[in-house]
Amino acid sequence: RERLAANHAFLKAGLIDAGYGDHVHRSDRQILSVVTESDAATVAFRDACVSRGIHGSVFVPPAAPEGRHFVRFSCHAELSEADLSRFVDSLREIRVSLGWT
Repeated sequence: RERLAANHAFLKAGLIDAGYGDHVHRSDRQILSVVTESDAATVAFRDACVSRGIHGSVFVPPAAPEGRHFVRFSCHAELSEADLSRFVDSLREIRVSLGWT
């Protein structure tokens, strides 16, 4: 549990530092949600993640409440420091490549 909490804290802090502060759903569990603005933004974000080998679960209406769009990622205790850093670095690159600066 301690390792899971540490990994989650690292990822959440990394995403906030990468500029996702207003887009990282408040969570203290193993799930991290990145809130997107629309169906199109969600698809673009998902595609950019997949192209980097990162897979998350997409939620858009009707699977999410109307007006809510997000991609959820699962964190677990077996992620290495390299895995964690690659995730954060990739999402930092994605934010820039999508013009979300």
